[in-house]
Amino acid sequence: MRRISLAEAHHILSEHQERGHHVDSRLWEQLDRGQLFLVTLMDQDAFLSLVWQCIDGVRLLAPEGKSRTLRDVATRMRVRSLTFEALSGDLGKNRTTHNPCWFQKCEPIDREFDFKKFGTVAITPTTDGERRDSPLGSFYIYDGCHKSLVLAEKLLSSKVPYHPVQAILLLPRR
Repeated sequence: MRRISLAEAHHILSEHQERGHHVDSRLWEQLDRGQLFLVTLMDQDAFLSLVWQCIDGVRLLAPEGKSRTLRDVATRMRVRSLTFEALSGDLGKNRTTHNPCWFQKCEPIDREFDFKKFGTVAITPTTDGERRDSPLGSFYIYDGCHKSLVLAEKLLSSKVPYHPVQAILLLPRR
């Protein structure tokens, strides 16, 4: 882990965007509101311990009160034999449980996956509730939820070998 300047974070994320990848506007807005560190998630277990989001539309994979580590979320996908193509379509669930629109961004990432293009994710400390629900979790994914879910599914199904993932750690929690 290495502390980085605001300018270095801007450079990393600008390069990521120039390669055609999305960086959420809220991440740009939050960069100057605390300390920034560059972290390398050296092994698959470190990556799969990241805590995924809990929002309406994805509760099929991330039910309230259940663990939301990438390992657990991707395992739910595999147990239900769900693909990103299936998740991008109507599963007959209400929009709180499953919103196909959210998963549509995962389809091209999955189809064209290339570890060299994975880029950076942004992480931040977990909340008390996230630690309670996901006791094996490490950090919360602040930006990069779509591509992180795709990678987690690919890792658990042995479709790709793990390579270290770079993350920008935002402190304190944003």
